[in-house]
Amino acid sequence: MYSIEYILNKDVTLQKLQTIINIKTIAWPYPYDSQIKWIQQNLSPLDIHVILYKENTPVAYLNLKNTYMTVNGSSSKVYGVGNVCAVKKHEGYGKVLMENVNSFIKTNCSIGLLFCKQPLLNFYSNLGWVLCKEENISHSHWGKNEIKVLTFNIQNVNSKIEYTGQLF
Repeated sequence: MYSIEYILNKDVTLQKLQTIINIKTIAWPYPYDSQIKWIQQNLSPLDIHVILYKENTPVAYLNLKNTYMTVNGSSSKVYGVGNVCAVKKHEGYGKVLMENVNSFIKTNCSIGLLFCKQPLLNFYSNLGWVLCKEENISHSHWGKNEIKVLTFNIQNVNSKIEYTGQLF
């Protein structure tokens, strides 16, 4: 049986941070201090840590960045999905985690935004995320084609979007 926990960054305990870092280190094997530093520098107090448990054992993690992007000229609140990872690949943990987060985004009447590389497009597309056309995207962090931009729960998939905020 699965359960999920949403924790505001301002409320995360040292014990939960250790759990998060244990999961993240499998995907990104950086030292503990480096992981803590990344969280401190990149997540704000109202950003959200999301942990998936299978039978009370933590198996997957992601963070939701409370941020904004411009959609067709108007500022819109979005949840930026970052650091999606699991203790084991091909066990379905990422899918269960993302399905729960998709429901969270819809329930909160928000839009989801994520960035990924080509090999992960099918994974996210199969979960309802929509690849943005390059001509509809304005962002300043990297070269086009390298990173793909996907949205979730956006009314018009052909919307012009601009994101200039911090990476997640």
